[in-house]
Amino acid sequence: MGNSSELPCFFFFFFFSLLSPHSCSQSQQSCDSSDLNALQGFVEGLQSSDLGWSFNESSSSNCCTWVGISCDLGSALVKRVIGLDLSNKSLKGSVSSSLGGLDQLKQLNLSYNSLRGQVPAELFHLPHLELLDLSMNMLSGLIPAESNLSSIQVFNISFNSFNGTHLILAGSSNLSVYDVSSNSFWGPVDTGICNSSDSIQLLRFSANMFSGDFPAGFGNCGSLSELSLNTNGLTGTLPDDLFTLSSLTKLNLQGNALSGTVSTNIRNLSNLVHVEISFNNFSGVIPDVFDSLSELEYFAAFSNKLTGGLPPSLSNCSTLALLILGNNSLTGTIALNFRALPRLKHLILAWNFFSGCIPPDLPNCTQMQRLNLGTNNLVGEIPSSFKNFTSLAILWLSVNNFSNLFSALQILQSLPSLTDLALFENFHGGELFQLILGTTNPAELAQSYRPCAL
Repeated sequence: MGNSSELPCFFFFFFFSLLSPHSCSQSQQSCDSSDLNALQGFVEGLQSSDLGWSFNESSSSNCCTWVGISCDLGSALVKRVIGLDLSNKSLKGSVSSSLGGLDQLKQLNLSYNSLRGQVPAELFHLPHLELLDLSMNMLSGLIPAESNLSSIQVFNISFNSFNGTHLILAGSSNLSVYDVSSNSFWGPVDTGICNSSDSIQLLRFSANMFSGDFPAGFGNCGSLSELSLNTNGLTGTLPDDLFTLSSLTKLNLQGNALSGTVSTNIRNLSNLVHVEISFNNFSGVIPDVFDSLSELEYFAAFSNKLTGGLPPSLSNCSTLALLILGNNSLTGTIALNFRALPRLKHLILAWNFFSGCIPPDLPNCTQMQRLNLGTNNLVGEIPSSFKNFTSLAILWLSVNNFSNLFSALQILQSLPSLTDLALFENFHGGELFQLILGTTNPAELAQSYRPCAL
């Protein structure tokens, strides 16, 4: 749930901007009596809130002027409630079934509150509802298997404690955003949701208890731009139809038990920006297909069983900002063209079997902030070009076979942004030195260091 503008937020403000201009402000206008009763029933189910609504006879006639409420144009005298935006209003208590009486409701946002208990089935039978956001509460229980949300476009119930199987929203042909992340849903992921709408752009199933083999069927979500299934218990290999999603920009499968190789068909996902497959059981070589992924900014495959060398085509990803391939069984030299990767900020290749010297062109990554090459089989000296690192804050080179510690410290003292340095278990064969440095100034170490002959 994370760095960039999120689609749910975009859609929320989109709907809010459509609804809010129609709020009533003229004193002679009044709410529909059934809507007023529904709102009163909702408030009676709360323990506390910051709403400030009053239902006494003199002030309750025009609920359209109340905080969080939007009404339609309606007739000259009676208005219908079509929007209820009560996000972050310190609501505590339960969600009343009386909200089902707001039968013209298009927007219901109860996010970022402290609501508890089950959600009444009536909320899933509002045929005009376009946005339902219950995220960031303490709601629990089962979601009704049957629903009638034929107009729904944004469905967000993330960060609660719902359980059971997830809702498919059959018949919701306008669905664009579906987020059930950070709950306790279990069982298989049902890709039948892709048969409900050809407009789905975002699917988030993250941080639940889904299990079983990775399902086929996501290929039917032809407009999908984000698919997040991270932090579940999914197994098996990735189906072929996953690699037909040409609009996909974000794929997050981290923290499952997926296996097999990383398919060469990933080259078909030419719009990918973010790929996260860390903490799985993927094996084999990383396919050399990155020349087809020109938009890629984030590629992480930490802690898998990958072998072979770095694919040369990674050098074609000029927009790459983060590359994390640590804790695998990768071999060979670190033979990328770092001059072609000017935006690279984080490079983690630790806990592999890389050999050879540190590439002297690494400082051409002028935005580099974190570099971890620790626990490999690297040799030679720290390149003098490292003096050109101006943004590097974290440098971990421990457990390798480097030489000339004095030169290394002379070079590293020139790094103006360096705060974390790890060099322990290095510099064997003539120099004895073990160092774990947090915020110590490398210049002070260079001045006090005297090499010891073994």
